[in-house]
Amino acid sequence: MKKIFLSAVTAMMMMQQGTAWAGDIYVSTSFHEPANEGLRFIYSRDGIHWDSIPGTFLKPEVGTQKVMRDPSIVKGPDGTYHFVWTCSWRGDRGFGYSSSKDLIHWTPERFIEVMKDTTTVNVWAPELFYDDVKKQYMIIWASCIPGKFPDGIEEHKNNHRLYYCTTKDFKTFSESQLLIDPGFSCIDATMVKRGKDDYVMVLKDNTRKQRNIKVAFAKTPYGPWSAASEAFTPMYSEGPSTAYVNGWWYIYYDWYRQFIYGAQRTKDFKHFQDQTGAVSFPEGHKHGTVFMAPEELVDNLIKYNSRAVHYTGNDISLPARHDGGLSPVVGVHTIETMRAEKGATYNHQPMIAYWKGKFYMHYLTDPRHEHEAPGKTMLQTSDDGYTWSEPKVLFPEYKVPDGFEKPEKYPGLKAKNLMAIMHQRVGWYVSKKTGKLIAMGNYVVSMTPKDNPTDGNGIGRVVREIKQDGSFGPVYFIYYNHGFSEKNTDFPYYKKSKDKAFVKAIDELLADPMARMQWAEEADRGDDILPLKTPYKAFSGYTLPDGWKVGLWKHGLTTISCDGGNSWRTPAKRAHGFVTSTGKIWGQRLSDGTYATVYNPAEYRWPLAISLSSDGLEYTTLNLVNGEVTPERHGGNYKNYGPQYTRGIQEGNGTPADGNLWVTYSNNKEDMWVSRITVPVQTKATTHADTDFSKFSKLADMGDWNIYSPKWAPVELDGQWLKLSDKDPYDYAKVERVIPETKELTVEFDVMPGQADHGELDIEFLDNSGQACSRIVLDSLGAIKVKGGPRYGTLVKKYSPGETYHIKAVLSTDMHAGTYYVNGKKVTQRQFDTPIREISRVVFRTGPLFSEPNNETPADQAFDMPRADESDPMATFRIANVKTAAADADAQAAVLKFDNFKPYVDKFNSMEDENIKQAIPNSESAEWMSRNVPLFDCPQDNFKEMYYYRWWTLRKHIKRTPVGYGMTEFLVQRSYADRYNLIACAIGHHVMETRWLRDTTYISQILNTWYHGNDGKAMQKMDKFSSWNPAAVYEAYKVNGSKSFLLNLKPSLEEEYARWQNTHRLDNGLYWQEDVRDGMEESASGGRKKKFARPTINSYMYGNAMALAEMNRLSGDNGKAEEYKNEAGSLKKLVEEKLWNKDDAFFETLKGDSSANVREAIGFIPWYFNMPDDRKFDVAWKQATDEKGFSAPYGLTTCERRSPLFRTHGTGKCEWDGAVWPFATSQTLTAMGNYINDYPNPIVGSKDFFHQMEVYVESQHHRGKPYIGEYLDETNGAWLMGDRERSRYYNHSTFNDLMITGICGLRPQADGSIVVNPLLPDGKWDWFCLDNVLYHGHNISIVYDKTGNHYRHGKGLVLLVDGKKVAQRSNIGRLEYKF
Repeated sequence: MKKIFLSAVTAMMMMQQGTAWAGDIYVSTSFHEPANEGLRFIYSRDGIHWDSIPGTFLKPEVGTQKVMRDPSIVKGPDGTYHFVWTCSWRGDRGFGYSSSKDLIHWTPERFIEVMKDTTTVNVWAPELFYDDVKKQYMIIWASCIPGKFPDGIEEHKNNHRLYYCTTKDFKTFSESQLLIDPGFSCIDATMVKRGKDDYVMVLKDNTRKQRNIKVAFAKTPYGPWSAASEAFTPMYSEGPSTAYVNGWWYIYYDWYRQFIYGAQRTKDFKHFQDQTGAVSFPEGHKHGTVFMAPEELVDNLIKYNSRAVHYTGNDISLPARHDGGLSPVVGVHTIETMRAEKGATYNHQPMIAYWKGKFYMHYLTDPRHEHEAPGKTMLQTSDDGYTWSEPKVLFPEYKVPDGFEKPEKYPGLKAKNLMAIMHQRVGWYVSKKTGKLIAMGNYVVSMTPKDNPTDGNGIGRVVREIKQDGSFGPVYFIYYNHGFSEKNTDFPYYKKSKDKAFVKAIDELLADPMARMQWAEEADRGDDILPLKTPYKAFSGYTLPDGWKVGLWKHGLTTISCDGGNSWRTPAKRAHGFVTSTGKIWGQRLSDGTYATVYNPAEYRWPLAISLSSDGLEYTTLNLVNGEVTPERHGGNYKNYGPQYTRGIQEGNGTPADGNLWVTYSNNKEDMWVSRITVPVQTKATTHADTDFSKFSKLADMGDWNIYSPKWAPVELDGQWLKLSDKDPYDYAKVERVIPETKELTVEFDVMPGQADHGELDIEFLDNSGQACSRIVLDSLGAIKVKGGPRYGTLVKKYSPGETYHIKAVLSTDMHAGTYYVNGKKVTQRQFDTPIREISRVVFRTGPLFSEPNNETPADQAFDMPRADESDPMATFRIANVKTAAADADAQAAVLKFDNFKPYVDKFNSMEDENIKQAIPNSESAEWMSRNVPLFDCPQDNFKEMYYYRWWTLRKHIKRTPVGYGMTEFLVQRSYADRYNLIACAIGHHVMETRWLRDTTYISQILNTWYHGNDGKAMQKMDKFSSWNPAAVYEAYKVNGSKSFLLNLKPSLEEEYARWQNTHRLDNGLYWQEDVRDGMEESASGGRKKKFARPTINSYMYGNAMALAEMNRLSGDNGKAEEYKNEAGSLKKLVEEKLWNKDDAFFETLKGDSSANVREAIGFIPWYFNMPDDRKFDVAWKQATDEKGFSAPYGLTTCERRSPLFRTHGTGKCEWDGAVWPFATSQTLTAMGNYINDYPNPIVGSKDFFHQMEVYVESQHHRGKPYIGEYLDETNGAWLMGDRERSRYYNHSTFNDLMITGICGLRPQADGSIVVNPLLPDGKWDWFCLDNVLYHGHNISIVYDKTGNHYRHGKGLVLLVDGKKVAQRSNIGRLEYKF
């Protein structure tokens, strides 16, 4: 009974702060002096440590002084939060009130008068309390009525008492009554219900020399109240608030003379403990009330004022260049849909939708000037986005009623024979309920040529249904501006339609706040139909993943809505980091879940650029969409230069079948354009050009090419040719191939001119910023020439129409020069016109760029250009067989560049004096690595550094011998080594690591040296150490795919296998080996000369037999393959039967007929070769994560740590009975990777693998620098041989093979198929890339990008083959691809 009672009391206590449920957290109202900003909140998860919630949530609007002090909130039973506050220091006889369901959106503020006595000085610190007995709210406050109570030492107008009233609905209130007269001036009361008939009031004694806090008690909240207690806080404390925290009542208060917040805690309100030093409050917090709120609601509060669109990238646009100096995205196709002609030369505000497999685009048109009547709206449609219909009238001209006026702007001016103009910020609506496509426009009025018609004094908004057969429904009004109605307008109100589905669609539109957001400029100012009444211009909005809405406007203004667009945080503010002026900005969530904004990133309306974001708030990139700025052919008022007023497809208005981003815009407010931007948006090219245009059936297929195709200068496919035509004096055709950044580039193409007496074709080689290093020109006089400095070099003196010319340019950014060939003959060599660092774009363009307009050109052009509507003779140029090739060392890398990682190599080179040099000295290490090693990138620097360090050290061990390359284990000479200082112990590791080098010469010669370097025979000491060489060679074949590599070695590998059969087979069929010859001098299970059946050699021989079986199968000898397979099967059975210790549940060494009864790391080696296939063996892997097993602070030990035989710390004598050996770590982690990848329901996973790899990385250091030695202490990481010269750079293990096959997950397959399964646990890395991997003759790139924001190849895990995306998934997991 006692427990039940206490639980009930606790529940009642929490009720007084708002109903608390699991997940509720503490919230307190707050304000900052001088109390004119509005309501603030702070919050705490433990009631002790408090933090600010950014911003204000309600601005004071009522009361004489319009302040918001002493805010108090209580949550009612219906979930409504009721809020009261002090709204004036003096002069008010009431307080402010509002309510909210979410603490963000508040009802209109009301002033509630509660004191009738006209002499009342003030109403201070109203406090809310919910009486759960009478089911009503109680509001308590302090007021001073001069003379009502003895003043004592208080000022006559500062002698307060506490009053209260009650309400059930905050509409009607009881008469105000005195709550308590404690015999002194009191304010700042708060009330707590501890249980049935048990109430506590905490109040401030406001008399001089007190000014502290006391308590009183009552059986009801209405009194009578006991005498006040003694003070339990210091002087000058006020504003108490209470919270029930972990069984204690905390009373927080403002210790205002100390400028801090204090706290006391109590269990009975009689005995108090000072907690001032234990609690923490944000600076500036003042008197508030604590209540409980759901965590989700608090999270929304935090997000509400902190969320904002912003740009954090480094790229900026340079207005002195038309393209801004920005690099283009890949695969932008820009198509002109309408070229203006005299009579309708002002065209602007295009809007686009995609409905039932077709694009719909409409725009407004005026005769010449902006806002010049008559205006109308034109419609174009397209099935594919490339070929567009001729414009036709959608919304016709409309006559303004005679006598119409705008008296406030133009007194006495009345319309006479005036036509309306069109204006629209939102153009389409696709009904979700009816499927109808609705076009929208707005008729507005310009009384004079300079009158801004978007002043709320228009006629109204109209709609028209577009039907699937291309016909239009009638025009209807759906909104009237003031002064207009059905009675004085030419089109009916939509409700008059007999089409019920149409009416339903419009009702749906009118109910959608996002569809009404764009009406703010044209609708009556302040109309309630507007979700946001401030007339910001040109709204664009999209939805965040959690359903919140983002708003964007002209001038880069932005804000958010958390209620579907019904209300918005105000005011909208400039998006931080965004550079944009009067140009419009379009934002959209893309089909891959990422976000894009498209806008003019300058104070000019050029270029048109795209910025990308993974979350819709932080934008990190800036790339070019359209940088072609052509002359304005027809002058007119307010006709800005450049591509502008971008609109995409608004949410709900369709998703194109190709899933790409389509935007429309005007150029020079004259011509209409669309651009298709491939999704995922790709900011870097991953492949070089090798283009056969005959393989494309349509331009849309040319996803690697950027296309710019005006109406009078179209780009077209023509069989094997791509045809660029041009008759436009003021524009040109252009195609561009973006390629990987290249320093040494060869470009080849065929070109066939259609004429030799007019027209021009420019071929340029550009860097990322658009700077051309060289330009080849087919000029209008029939010459082909190349520009180098102020003069041209001639390639062909006179070209012939219809003749094909094969042109080749060999370009070197290092030498700043190009060599040029025509039809296979070297013609000239020229220095670059402009030196650049790298070439990343090849451009074909039918004429030079325009130098004007530019950023010095006056904004308004009143004149027409000469021959504005006339054409030139048509010129055509055909191009074909465009190829580019890089001679850079890392030319095959699709995503990464070695130069970004070269600083690691420079650092490693600086760490030593290099007293021993072999085939590749340090001075050549960077060049060698750039040509040979796969590139790796991740956010964890120690992984990256160790990855390149291990390649750097491996390179040191490549040695030239008289018979080819060899690979050493020690750099220093060892007496027990074979010829050329080679040691056979770690051949398997060497093969597994070097199989990833791009130049297969190394692995081929290293193996050839071992097997034929002894006068044509195998090296003499090959059999000195256990070998898994055949298995490792077969694993290398899985990477290089070379049968000749494999089968040339097969006879030698079979001889080696036979030697082991003859020399190391026991009578029981198992194989024996000594510790030393296993490469493990002193193990817990044996001795240096003990011949025991160890898991090592028996696993090796199984793996070797399986590999030789596959080699024989490839050679066509199936009989022999079966023999090896049977041999492997027999050995597998013996290992499982004889080496598995059932008691220890582990594979262990067999000493004669009995087990060694000690777990050693070699017991994991069977999985190195995928030998065990029974689930009963899985239990062994528990030992890998057990700290009493093999898991130690600095790696996986060689012996289980719980064993009495375990030798901790090591002695420096090559013992393998405890210390951590990278040799063994490599084997165990390879086995673990196999087990996780190849076995169902493994008991260890990516988290365990990654942890051990992380430890492996950290362990490979010495004195703070990367280091690899022989073996190390498992507890402190000390290298037990020290930094001896013999131990330094010890080549006795793998690391990068584990990075490639484990962390990055590239699992080599014999058939050349690709399996990727990264062992990367959730939450570790948001991105990584493995690039430049030569695999079965293809270049492989693995890209993981959680948000799609880092590498820009899409969200999730992406596989590129030869630079082309072939597979993708949204998260880390298994990817498979077959050729």
